[in-house]
Order: sequence, then C-alpha cells, then structure tokens
Amino acid sequence: NGKRFFKGLIDDIGDLSTQYGVDELNCTGLNARYGLTFNDTVDLNLYSTEDLINNFVKKGYTTILGDSSVYRDDCVNLPVNIKIFDKKNTNEIKIETSANLVLEKENEIRFVIVNGFIFDVKTGKSNVKNAVLLR
Repeated sequence: NGKRFFKGLIDDIGDLSTQYGVDELNCTGLNARYGLTFNDTVDLNLYSTEDLINNFVKKGYTTILGDSSVYRDDCVNLPVNIKIFDKKNTNEIKIETSANLVLEKENEIRFVIVNGFIFDVKTGKSNVKNAVLLR
C-alpha cells in the first residue's frame, strides 16, 4: 500500500557502547521491564490519543487488546500497540522481541518505550511515530 511504518525490535542487550540509535537515552539508575498488555478488549472509539496516554501508557501498558475488524494495516497511528488476538505475549526482554519496555526508578515509571519509540512520562514528550498491530 506504499505506507511507511516502523517496527522496533530489541537488537542487542548488554554493553551497547558500540551501538547507536536515532534517539539515545541515558538509563543510568533505571530498571527495565517488559511493557504490560491490557487484555480486556478496548473500544478505541471511546478514547482520544490523550486518553490512551493517560489511561494506559503512563501506567506502563504498551499494548492493548483491540477489535480485529477495525484494522487493515500493520501499523496504527496510536501511542500504544494493538493486539488483535487473546494470546499471551512474552514478558521477557530478549533479542528479536518487540521493543516495548518500561523504564523505572524506585518503582516509579519514568519512560515507556512503545515500538522502540520513547515516551517521557514526566514531561509528556513523545517521539512515538507509530505503534504496530500484533496479529
């Protein structure tokens, strides 16, 4: 369809001093965990982008269960991934899994990474270009 979208995957783990990214984030003092999945079907027509951020992303959700009849493309113009099947996702951070992470300091969420893009919970600044449809 000619539409361009991004799909973020974890490429490496450990000493990343020889790696680079479009955006770099100093994670000193932060703990990483895999992003949460909200497993109740959400009617996305009831939520604005701001509502999705406040009700899901800021709470550590990187993926929500959505209605499969609404989506045709592999990407969504939302700040959270949409899962269209009720299948358990991996909650393990490992190479070649989706880049959906929560970075915390002292159990307080500081950053949420959705599809490899950074959302700053404290400032509300986001560079999320697209999320993905998980089939």
